[in-house]
Amino acid sequence: MGKYIVWVVIILMFFIAPIFLGTKVPAGYEAILVNQYSQKGVDNTPLVTWRVFYNPFTQDLVTYPVFVQTKDYDEFTVNAKDWSVFVVDPTISYKIEAGATPAIYQKYRKDIRDITDVVMLQMIKDGFRLVINQYTTDEIISKRSEIEAAIEKAIKESSSKDKIAIERLTSWIKYPQSIEASIASKNAAVQEAQKVENQLRVAEANAKIQTTNAEASAKAKLIEAEANAKAIEIQSRAVQAQGGSDYIKLQWIKEVGSKWNGVLPSTTLSEGWTTLMQLPK
Repeated sequence: MGKYIVWVVIILMFFIAPIFLGTKVPAGYEAILVNQYSQKGVDNTPLVTWRVFYNPFTQDLVTYPVFVQTKDYDEFTVNAKDWSVFVVDPTISYKIEAGATPAIYQKYRKDIRDITDVVMLQMIKDGFRLVINQYTTDEIISKRSEIEAAIEKAIKESSSKDKIAIERLTSWIKYPQSIEASIASKNAAVQEAQKVENQLRVAEANAKIQTTNAEASAKAKLIEAEANAKAIEIQSRAVQAQGGSDYIKLQWIKEVGSKWNGVLPSTTLSEGWTTLMQLPK
């Protein structure tokens, strides 16, 4: 009799328990019911929303968020084509497309934590390694933006197959220490070369200014000399037109005579001789 009672209780738990185990699916989430004892495993995973009633003894309720998830992963290393080792520190923002929960669970059979920490991390590592393996160290340095775009494209193509949308990927690619030291040395050399080049440009500019000033000064003097010569020529012509030497005497008398006191200038020589200044003839 006791055995029958136990079986009745078990049967009642299987059929009555679901009535009391109703669960509300939170906003922003999708849920699927997974049959624990199905021979086909997770082939039959209906998508459920709002309030769900299920049997906890035969079913599992798995929920996936369909809003944006952000994960900052730990650093990992990747090798370049020439075997240089680069350190990558990625951060990713993604979300599962609405309605994709059953297919994702059927493929991976993992909850959202494992999807983020395992599946997405592997996609990211594969994307970085697939792209960076194709480039040498020098190419990675000189084509960094192009390479990062190629990495993001590779990861998006991989995740889109599972209907996982990449919203944003931030990747910090750290160069090997030897490369960073070489870059720092190169940058210092470039800065010094630019400094010297700027100094040369300033010196050239100053030299041009001095040359320009000298040319302007010489030109001004030439113009002045030409003007003086022209003035002398004009005066000479005027003198000739006015009678030549007689005109000069007359002009001298007009200029000096008005100031003359009537005494001829004289010079006392040795032995008492005196000479008188002769007027121009």
